[in-house]
Amino acid sequence: MDYLTDNTAIIGLNPKVDELITPLHTIQEKFFNLGMRFVTILDGAGIEDGKVKELLPISRKEAYSVGLLISTWNDDGDGCINSCVGNFMGLLAKNPVQVSPASGELGALKYDNPRFTDGSLTRDHSSPTFDILGEGQYLFIRNRLSLSGYYYNDMATCDDGAKSLSTVANNRVLNKVCDFVQRYFTTLIQTNIPTSSGGSLDNNWVAEKRSIFFQLYINSMISNKEVQSVNLSIKSDGNFNSTKSIIIDVTILTISALEKINATVEIVSE
Repeated sequence: MDYLTDNTAIIGLNPKVDELITPLHTIQEKFFNLGMRFVTILDGAGIEDGKVKELLPISRKEAYSVGLLISTWNDDGDGCINSCVGNFMGLLAKNPVQVSPASGELGALKYDNPRFTDGSLTRDHSSPTFDILGEGQYLFIRNRLSLSGYYYNDMATCDDGAKSLSTVANNRVLNKVCDFVQRYFTTLIQTNIPTSSGGSLDNNWVAEKRSIFFQLYINSMISNKEVQSVNLSIKSDGNFNSTKSIIIDVTILTISALEKINATVEIVSE
């Protein structure tokens, strides 16, 4: 489905929740540049009764650092107000940064009676509703065909699902690598750097610093399957002897989670 990207209020969402998403993202971007990096899981409390199936995509907010969770659990059937943010965050905290709380390998959630925050029971919805909400980039609890119990749908954030930071996992990986880059290269401030006569960084110095950075931080991320690979380049910002400045470029190849399976099974005669 294609929808215009804007900050228009989404009918059915709690207005107080809706109006928090963009400011939260803006604040996080400011903190990111100050060296304080995090992703927010926002409590999608109080969806209007019966409106969960009608929600327009939250991806239109373009808030890649915010995930909106709209499911909860309630065994006594008294309705629900707040989502189960604590459980989701707990699963994030206990697993490596690239592991999705929605992974079937983690097993079913210990919830017998999950609900959406509009009060409707998860079991009263079906795959078409889950697909629409998933495409809309909401975080929620669902069932899965052939599996018992309930699972989170994925790790979506409030951004276009085709973008690289549209998952909680990729945000966490990016934040971790950025923290490492800042931590290591800040230690080099006011150290002497050898250059060529034209002001380019000495190749041996670059190779040494790159090797140390990988040994301290990146090799373990690769061996732990947090990322597939990381490329790092270090170069002078113009003539280093004049600018006293270097440029660091980092690209990360992340490990993507499986989202869809298309299977064909047929009987043949030979």
